[in-house]
Amino acid sequence: MYIDSLEAYVLSPIRTAIELDTEEQEELLAEVTAFRQFRERLEEINPITNTTSSRISSGKCRAATVRSAYYDTVLAVDHYESVYNEELVPNVTAEIGAEAAAVLDPNSSLDLTRPAKQLISVNTQASIETRLRTVEALRAEQESVSQSRSTINGLIRDLEANGRYSNYQSECEADMNKLAKQRQQHLSGRSRGYQLHKLCGYLYQEQPWQYPVLTSIARFGEVVIDNPEYGGR
Repeated sequence: MYIDSLEAYVLSPIRTAIELDTEEQEELLAEVTAFRQFRERLEEINPITNTTSSRISSGKCRAATVRSAYYDTVLAVDHYESVYNEELVPNVTAEIGAEAAAVLDPNSSLDLTRPAKQLISVNTQASIETRLRTVEALRAEQESVSQSRSTINGLIRDLEANGRYSNYQSECEADMNKLAKQRQQHLSGRSRGYQLHKLCGYLYQEQPWQYPVLTSIARFGEVVIDNPEYGGR
């Protein structure tokens, strides 16, 4: 039973990290779908051809149609309020630029011109690609964390089989040192343009730790290596 408790304590940061990573990927992929749907609806809207013509009414202008499309897609994702909780204009500004926001702003007198439509389309695609790169970086992080979980779990089960840590101390410490080194090398690199230290800071910002694998290694050392009960130092 104590092995199960040890496993729960040591691997808790890793389990949480995998859950957070999965949730973030799901949210980003939902946003990718929403932006793609918005872009598809944008393509169906014909821009005004006479830039000097006045708007007939805010309800009939092309910009209002684009704005409705944005509300129905990007702002309609299930997690929008819990994650972003922004009004239309700040969100459009952050996602597809201030010029696009000026067109979609319900208080603006601008309508959808051909250049504006092209700008919105290009910037929407850029938002899609940024999210897809982030998903790839998150998958790399998740794979690294999952592999580390398997290694640490194997060492915990070895403790269960051997009875005391001293029975496999040199092998265990070598494996732990190797794992820590691999993880640090992973964190010092980049994935799909992301510096992984920054990615961890973003993904685990609400946790008491920033590096789940290194935290799990430290917990193993705290409970097993430095604990005479397990035959450690």
